[in-house]
Amino acid sequence: MLDRIYLPEPWTLALTMVLVILLTSLNYVVIWLQNRQQVALVWMLAASLLSTLGFVLRIALPGPAGVVIAPVSILVAVGCIWMGCRAVGGRGPWLPALLIPPALWLLLCCLPGFFTPPTARFAAPCLLVAPLLVLALGALWPTGAERRIGRWFVSALLSIQTAICLGWGIAQGVSMARDLGIGTDAIDLPFSAFTLMGFNLMMSFAFVALVKEQSDWDYMQTAQRDALTGLGNRRRLDDSLQKAWRVSRRTGTPLAVLMIDVDHFKAYNDRYGHPAGDACLRAIAHALRGGLLRRTDEVSRYGGEEFAVLLAGTADLEARTVAERLRLAVREMALPHPAGPDGIVTISLGVAVAGAASGLSDGAALLQAADQALYRAKEAGRDRIEIFASASARPPAPPSPALRLGPV
Repeated sequence: MLDRIYLPEPWTLALTMVLVILLTSLNYVVIWLQNRQQVALVWMLAASLLSTLGFVLRIALPGPAGVVIAPVSILVAVGCIWMGCRAVGGRGPWLPALLIPPALWLLLCCLPGFFTPPTARFAAPCLLVAPLLVLALGALWPTGAERRIGRWFVSALLSIQTAICLGWGIAQGVSMARDLGIGTDAIDLPFSAFTLMGFNLMMSFAFVALVKEQSDWDYMQTAQRDALTGLGNRRRLDDSLQKAWRVSRRTGTPLAVLMIDVDHFKAYNDRYGHPAGDACLRAIAHALRGGLLRRTDEVSRYGGEEFAVLLAGTADLEARTVAERLRLAVREMALPHPAGPDGIVTISLGVAVAGAASGLSDGAALLQAADQALYRAKEAGRDRIEIFASASARPPAPPSPALRLGPV
């Protein structure tokens, strides 16, 4: 039935396809020029151009040379799509992916009698393309990005194209043994052309949306990350605390916060200098992060030499255990500090747990309670842990504006 469908003249179809792909490629170039860190767009640009080149070669070389060479370009193009998906996920390219599928195809072409059944030259490339599309699909997941619309869009296109390639490859393989009435001319040119044009057009818009989604996520993560230590900053802590508080109230599970202060850190800076102080803070941040055993536990830099740890679903005893583990982790580094307890860098910790009887009204009150416990730990001699008590639920009031000295 496909043989009776009116089909455009081959070079007219080729010219149309080239114009369409060039326009989509221009889309990639313009967006890449706005942000040259988006290497994924370069891979997708290469994929579009190589897929078009493969189609043009198939028309320009209608004999055996075109049958052999054109799929090589197509397979490399699909490998570029996989590399683009890896780049979006923050992973580097795996260059063998660009060489192995074409090498397998050329090896098949060298087998005696490979082209004797006419459909073999259609089945093999389709079945080689499908695994590359599956790998590209897998490279997009999992991801930390909260907004996943772009990923779902690209994943849907990759899934559809994978199903088409698998279905067509299997159908061609079956037709080697049993005639399914599929016209090879319809398969060789129009089907490939329209499928390729449609895929490239849709992928162009979808991939740009995916890159924008990933860029927005990366910018948001950068805005919530402390540049010195790599930990979350105060903004990240506030956002995480609000979310954790809502979950805690909804589920009735406890929520713990640890406030941490580096003991006598000003004296450390005065003695060793600020570069050494920065290195000390980075080492402490590393120790704190390594002392948290659950992925849900989160440590942030609160400001200066203060850190905060958020422990979801953690009651008093467990929070005290975590605090003690963190205190010992810093002591075990044995960073010299003549003004510190035992001549090394230590930390003081305040622990507060929000539960049914804590009397805390919101996340901000929980944070203030932990800070109050930290103040008591420092007053009691430092290098120790203090637990917030419900009797002292109300933190000290700030000084009255009327008592401030100097210009306001």
